[in-house]
Amino acid sequence: MAVLTLACRPREWVTIPEEGKHYSTDTNLHVCDASGAIVSRFETLCASLDEDIQSAKGSGRDMQTNVELIASGEEPYIEAGGNAWVFFLTPEVVWFEGQYSQTDGEDGAVTFEQFSLALRTYVRFLADRDHGPIEVPFPDDPTPEIPDVSEIRERLEQESVEEARIYQLITRDREVLGAIHTGMSDADVCAQLKLAPERLAQYRVEVLEKTGLSSLEEIFDMIDRVDLRLAARAAKEARWR
Repeated sequence: MAVLTLACRPREWVTIPEEGKHYSTDTNLHVCDASGAIVSRFETLCASLDEDIQSAKGSGRDMQTNVELIASGEEPYIEAGGNAWVFFLTPEVVWFEGQYSQTDGEDGAVTFEQFSLALRTYVRFLADRDHGPIEVPFPDDPTPEIPDVSEIRERLEQESVEEARIYQLITRDREVLGAIHTGMSDADVCAQLKLAPERLAQYRVEVLEKTGLSSLEEIFDMIDRVDLRLAARAAKEARWR
């Protein structure tokens, strides 16, 4: 099997005085063969990390959390959006989608293990204040086929829609809905929240308009689902930070 090397090195810059600008001449990250030549099929992996991971403790730590959630089995699939790329992670394969017409990431898909190693190494490189060069052996494993994740994507899209609807509700909306949801009478809701009956009636109409739902019961169900989902998500991420 071919011997490959993942190499991180300080970025080289050139200056064009007449323009007063500095330009990068290279990325920080490449996979090279035994002769030192760049292996083109890993360039999407390298470009995505180079362009989206800016710091070890910020975006680097966030992406490592995603990797750990996949590795632990707590998540079967994660879409992680960044500045220039969207990362699609599964336990077998990771692929990428450029947000600004970059090379189609499916052609540069890598195994989960390859991605994990590249991320871990690049984060270590960024954490070094001096950005000392790092070279590590890199597995030349064949990349599995990208799985059908259409059902998971549909679920995630629905969850995203619900969370966007919740976002339309301000704190006061949630207070009013919470009071109504407890089964209090309108008179008691008005007394507790210091609302005029006319204003309570307006709230009932406004929250339906904001969420696009047809009844308060649908809103209550949606709020319960989103709150539980967000709490579970936060608990998972907290375990890996």
